[in-house]
Amino acid sequence: MKIVPPITVTDDILVSSNVDVGPAAGWNSGTTYALGDVVSGVNAISLKTQYASLQNGNTNHDPAASTGWWRAIGQAAAEYDAGTTYVAEDGAQLDADGTHRLFRSTRDDNTGNDPTIDAGDHWLVQSATNYWAMHDLALGFSIGNTRIATRWPEVIDNVYAPTTDVDTVVVWVVDAATVRVSVADTGYDETVTLTGDANETKWQLNGVARLRAIAFEDVNHAGGSEIRVEINNPGGIAVCAELIMGKAIEVADNGAEWGAQIGIQDYSNIQANDFGVLVVSKRPWHRTASYQIWVARADADYFAEFMTLYRGTALQFIGQPNYRLACVFGLARSFKGQMTLPDWVVYSLDLESV
Repeated sequence: MKIVPPITVTDDILVSSNVDVGPAAGWNSGTTYALGDVVSGVNAISLKTQYASLQNGNTNHDPAASTGWWRAIGQAAAEYDAGTTYVAEDGAQLDADGTHRLFRSTRDDNTGNDPTIDAGDHWLVQSATNYWAMHDLALGFSIGNTRIATRWPEVIDNVYAPTTDVDTVVVWVVDAATVRVSVADTGYDETVTLTGDANETKWQLNGVARLRAIAFEDVNHAGGSEIRVEINNPGGIAVCAELIMGKAIEVADNGAEWGAQIGIQDYSNIQANDFGVLVVSKRPWHRTASYQIWVARADADYFAEFMTLYRGTALQFIGQPNYRLACVFGLARSFKGQMTLPDWVVYSLDLESV
């Protein structure tokens, strides 16, 4: 089993991205849009839904009502201005000084209240901005039970310059045809294809995308050189829920023991009414895993100290490299060690994704 403490992506590390900060210009019924063009929806408040055109020759199709022509890719708002008076449901975003957050006003007459220090009296954090959602170290959901992710027409193309060595990149991809990771300085270049698999087609229901973990575990990168990550979905919307990069720690050579439990924790509310009819309120879910790993005596103390130090911190766990479902980006809810043999400690870990 491997553990990857994620590098925190900062403005200095993210060298370039083709994803715009937004908001885009408002939709105009008289303009003909091409595949991949992005517009802001038309509404009265400053928190604007962003839409990407799905076709060329896209004229006079209202984005809010034309799902065959447009796809919602998130929300955006103008940069926060201390001199602007915001009303309830207005939005403002900060994409400077490492904040990268989208805020929603909770009241009228909201003037001069810095959202970064407001205690919820005037502003609530809506989410990370679309530009930064894949770097917020969370696999969370928005108010509408929609996964918070970076979405962009056809390709998300980012270049990073981590200051420390990287040997593992894990891309939590919601929708893509291929994912490519390359390091020009060392010649490392690997592409994983996500479409065309017969079993994947078999389990694809109604075109609903599924969360996948794509792990690149042999990345050849030295601190300071650039890593390029391309998430490609030609003709559609490329989506990435989270990108994790870092240097893996090999905890157990043989990975998690067979018998590991993998599943989800569903937070949906399911209740029966007076007539026995089940009423379901669909809510977010978290991935869960329970591993047992054999840790050599020489590493047992260090592993225990590491897990204690990183309690309450999201880590990338790779239980078995050949099983995507054994990848969890999340927290160790508990870990316990049993001194079974003189040279080994058997640790049990209960994990839950963030």
